[in-house]
Amino acid sequence: MAREKFRSLEPMRPQDLGIGRLFENVRDAVIVAEATTGRIVLWNPSATEVFGYSRSEALDEFKVEDLVPERLKAQHRMGMARYRDTGHGPYVDSRTVLSLPAVRKTGEEIRVEFTLSPVEPADASAIEGRFVLAIVRDVTERERAEAEIARLNEGLERSVAARTGELEAAVARLRSSERTLRESEERYRLLLEGAKDYAIFAVDTEGRVASWNAGAERLFGYEKGEIVGEQGSLLFTPEDRRGGVPDEELRRARTEGRAEDERWHLRKDGSRFFASGFVRPVRDEEGKLCGFSKVARDVTERKKAQEALRESEERFRLLVEGVRDYAIFMLDPEGRVTTWNLGAERIKGYRAHEIIGRHFSVFYPEEDVARGKPARELQIAEAEGTYEEEGLRVRKDGSNFWASILITALRDEEGNLRGFAKVTRDITERKRAEEALRAVREAERSRMARDLHDGALQDITYATAEAQVARILLDDVELDDRLEQVVVSLQRGAQGLREAVYDLRLQEERDRPLPEALGALLEMNRQMNPRCNMRLKLRGGVPSSSLGETGVELLRVVQEALTNARHHSGAENVSVSLRTEGDGLVAEVEDDGRGFDPGATRAGGIGQKSMRERTTALGGELKVESEPGKGTRVRVRIPLSVANWEGGERRA
Repeated sequence: MAREKFRSLEPMRPQDLGIGRLFENVRDAVIVAEATTGRIVLWNPSATEVFGYSRSEALDEFKVEDLVPERLKAQHRMGMARYRDTGHGPYVDSRTVLSLPAVRKTGEEIRVEFTLSPVEPADASAIEGRFVLAIVRDVTERERAEAEIARLNEGLERSVAARTGELEAAVARLRSSERTLRESEERYRLLLEGAKDYAIFAVDTEGRVASWNAGAERLFGYEKGEIVGEQGSLLFTPEDRRGGVPDEELRRARTEGRAEDERWHLRKDGSRFFASGFVRPVRDEEGKLCGFSKVARDVTERKKAQEALRESEERFRLLVEGVRDYAIFMLDPEGRVTTWNLGAERIKGYRAHEIIGRHFSVFYPEEDVARGKPARELQIAEAEGTYEEEGLRVRKDGSNFWASILITALRDEEGNLRGFAKVTRDITERKRAEEALRAVREAERSRMARDLHDGALQDITYATAEAQVARILLDDVELDDRLEQVVVSLQRGAQGLREAVYDLRLQEERDRPLPEALGALLEMNRQMNPRCNMRLKLRGGVPSSSLGETGVELLRVVQEALTNARHHSGAENVSVSLRTEGDGLVAEVEDDGRGFDPGATRAGGIGQKSMRERTTALGGELKVESEPGKGTRVRVRIPLSVANWEGGERRA
């Protein structure tokens, strides 16, 4: 049904996912995919720029895995399957920025950085299924630029080291030969003037330009004759000149031996570029300061890439902080709050300055804290990657509310635990609505049970009695046979109605002690089949109180097994046992009937699917053992932690 709804609405509009036109003008590629099929349902203009596919191409039978290189497809499918089946994954809805290769429409492989987030459609009744939001940025050119800068840096350091070595050797030779000095100076001058990728120049002690190489001419736009003799401060921005930056740079080089800096500089034409470089003092044989040498390179593209990344991170931070329907915050490895958004303030009642630095156990009821529940949740999240549950939490004013929570462990590149991300949603109204709906449904079931019992069942019982009287009074063999068939049919119908009435009234057993309710269930089945011997075995450790909704569901599983034993097995003896086993509660139904082949189609009407679904909903496991001619045993086991209920509400 979810897939049919999905198809009927495609292509989807952003407002169908509750995000309006939020991503239409975002410079990053924004893609939303349906987890079950992998089909893309939202594709913004930036996605077309990054991957080359038009919106119609992306939405027309196109899958997100088509953007994944062939060598990574299997890993991608596993991740999507895990999120589809469980609703979470190690990178979904986390702050982890992934960096992986991707494939453009042309087949070209590019490098992208992206984050993944789950998306809940605005109208869940019209759109079902799980969706994943990916915000993608093409960082191919940035990584190439950084790699090139790193290569140039290494080359520069090698060049500077080599040139420094040559200069020191030349100074040593100066002491013995002026000719050797002049040759060395000439080689050094040619070397500096030939470097075109780096601006290498010298200034005197007053800051006037004394030498100028080809790289400086290309980078700053001044020819050698235009700049030599002028103040080097001309290369700085007006605001830096007013702030005394040029003089401060020379002062640090003179006192510290080296002054490194990255800042905006001016070209001759007035345009600006971002430069990275350093200044070193130049001294004579006696150590007297002669001037300064400066090396600079243009890193504007790297600066732009860094600024773009910071802007993206800032937008993401503002987006998280502005979310009001979810409490999204971070914990350090010990569980202390480190960040706090508006949603957390609205849901929990604390302002950021009131809660940051405090342990997150303040959000839990006192009995949970006493049992060590907060610490146990972090241990599970650390071991398994995530922890998810629905339970009671406490606001600042002491009031309780129902919350859906997800805790995700955050690790660095080496796998070291850095803390936890926690997302909390207030589901109190949903719980109230569910409880109200359950009450309405149970009232309706009770009314139906009364109507069936007081109406139809009584009429069938009366008709059965009248038919039996007619058989006695009438002296007609043929009619007697027909009346006998009518009586059998009426008795069979009455038995079916009694089962239906009991099933409808089973919810009334919600507050009844489990052993007592199980005994009543067995007695009803004895009445339906007096020829079958039915026994109840209770062992030590069985809860003597009600298990609430858990007990009702367990009774339904046992009733299904008993119904199949009565209807299909032909058994003479049926036993029902209830006992504790380790950390679980075990119920077994065993008969000496004809048995069946569990692998056969329909399994002899055993109704395994219904029993298995109910058991799975309780977090338990179902096992059916049978063999033709050797009877059947149905074993259901549920955790005691799930069975720890009273009055239908879990003791948190």
